[in-house]
Amino acid sequence: MAGKAGINSAVAPAVYEALKKIVLTEGFWRPLRGINVTMLGAGPAHAMYFACYEKMKNHLANGIFICCRQPAFRLPP
Repeated sequence: MAGKAGINSAVAPAVYEALKKIVLTEGFWRPLRGINVTMLGAGPAHAMYFACYEKMKNHLANGIFICCRQPAFRLPP
């Protein structure tokens, strides 16, 4: 287990150092290159997912599975 802790602790400084080197050599905005295209594609995808989710939630809640709203069993009086 000690070996894994050493590996994990070594990864974070390496990532930080790589990011620092990129920012110092290529500029602050370089690591963010391409994020606008990603956001441009992710926005409509999330909107479609949310719209379909809400439509199905309303559709299912309004009576397709009416039997599921009834108790599975009844206790005798």
